Amino acid sequence: MDAKLCQGCGVPRRITKEHIWLGNGLIVERKNPEQRMLFFESENIAGLFRNIEEIIGLDIEHIIMESQHRSTYEYVTNLVPPLVRKVVSHVGLKQLTRNLLKLSALMGQGCGTLTSLKIKGSEDDHVAIAIRNPWFLPSNCGLISGGLEALTGLESRASYEEISPGEYLITARISSQPKELEGRLQKRSYPRKEGDLELKRCAFCGGPQDLASFSWNACEGIIETESSGRRMVLMGPGEFEPVFEELRNELGEHVTRVIMEAQRLFVTEGFYSREDIRQEKDLVHHFALRGLGNLREIDLAENRLSARLENPCMHMMMVGLLLGFYELIFGRKGEAAWEIDLDGDLVVEVSSG
Repeated sequence: MDAKLCQGCGVPRRITKEHIWLGNGLIVERKNPEQRMLFFESENIAGLFRNIEEIIGLDIEHIIMESQHRSTYEYVTNLVPPLVRKVVSHVGLKQLTRNLLKLSALMGQGCGTLTSLKIKGSEDDHVAIAIRNPWFLPSNCGLISGGLEALTGLESRASYEEISPGEYLITARISSQPKELEGRLQKRSYPRKEGDLELKRCAFCGGPQDLASFSWNACEGIIETESSGRRMVLMGPGEFEPVFEELRNELGEHVTRVIMEAQRLFVTEGFYSREDIRQEKDLVHHFALRGLGNLREIDLAENRLSARLENPCMHMMMVGLLLGFYELIFGRKGEAAWEIDLDGDLVVEVSSG
């Protein structure tokens, strides 16, 4: 796959051309600064949802697909101008679909190949994508159906089947919106504060210099940390925050604790290590590079963790992340108390149980 790399940091130029790492802990789309993005460990997201399903005993795959679908629809409609979408809905749809698959691969979401596309107003209208190394199959399905809907203006839903080890066929078909999710899974808006974080910048592309520590394999649709081999993905919190809200609407307020516990379990069961978070500055940098917000205050002293996160997202996941980090650092079970203050900051206190 053709991916022009920055000669300074080795990151695909399209990544830093389309996205900006701001000094307030946010990653945003350059064309639509209101659209927030995250650069995050893919296995953390997949593992979080596995743990949630195990704790509540329910399959939530269809909710994840729908949330991703709606987020991708918004992303593509902002990325591709209306006139272009109108033209390609009649001609050039295959080429634009291939271009979007290339962008998806650069973002670490897997390597997709268009195998079949039929949009002629008939019952078997569809797009079929063969994908290797999908980062998270429910999300990949929503990516394809949401992208198709944005390009054609026609509602679509996707399903998947394994066609060989590690390779899947995702088929998005034109259909009506599922009634049980109609009017739900609404996008969440985030408070935003200015910040003064200093990320060392690449002199050539302007992206964070630390992106050079990742391996960008556009041919396979994989981004990995060179030191640990952990897989990363560029995606939006708007893809998953509505899932948390939907679960809370369906199952009650106790789901907030479920989400926190699912994330804590993932952190403490071997994915992270103490070496990842040796000092307070490591945590500040961890959050900023991933677009999780500005960790304005962080104090690790006397077996306590105190934190204030400006511009937070996915609050319960962040509480669980900090709780897990506490348990790794101090080697003991912790309990977390938190609140969203009047400024929209996430304030967390973790201490021994």
